Amino acid sequence: MKAVKRIDETTDLSELVCDQGLLRAWCWRSGEIEFGPAVPEGAMALGAGKPETFYAGIEAGARRALDGETLLLPGVPEAVSEKSAQLAVVGWLAWRSGDRVRATQIAAERLALQQAGGAPC
Repeated sequence: MKAVKRIDETTDLSELVCDQGLLRAWCWRSGEIEFGPAVPEGAMALGAGKPETFYAGIEAGARRALDGETLLLPGVPEAVSEKSAQLAVVGWLAWRSGDRVRATQIAAERLALQQAGGAPC
């Protein structure tokens, strides 16, 4: 399966979309976001959509790594535990969908978890 970290005008999308013509996005525990036709085992799914608009939406909500190229999902690289990383993903998805109340609740839960050293309550 082919996967890429960045998409631009030179990217051949035919290798990156699934049979339904959708581009999928996921992130790793490191926070690095990748795109391709299927979410690999061990990755955290971020969603799927038409490549023409989906990539831009993910890119707009991501942040850049120090290399200036790699897209990172905010909060995941800094997470002190797997649970905290998962909450960062869920909170980001809630924020992206416009559910600011749920995103704020998740952020508060994640903050408490981080302050407790990452151990589940």
